[in-house]
Amino acid sequence: TIVTTFQVKNMSATNAIVGLQISEFWYDKAGAPIQGTGDRQRLKAPLQPLDVATITLRSPKVPGMTTPQYKFEQNNGTVKPVKQKQIKAGPNT
Repeated sequence: TIVTTFQVKNMSATNAIVGLQISEFWYDKAGAPIQGTGDRQRLKAPLQPLDVATITLRSPKVPGMTTPQYKFEQNNGTVKPVKQKQIKAGPNT
């Protein structure tokens, strides 16, 4: 099993993120998707402004897996993630 952990922070100071989910897809060297791999996890509660949450994905290890891809979504559509060197907890965390 391959375990991938994301720490996510709502960078908004005023709006919660409802239904935040991360989906994981795995591909082979040729770029073809591999059946039976990947995971999708969703936060059960809204991510409040400036709060931090942890999302852990688990995917079975399958021969030929080389490249993962992640999709970040919320109730209103796609989320454009911004990688941070360090995440500081917000006032509600």
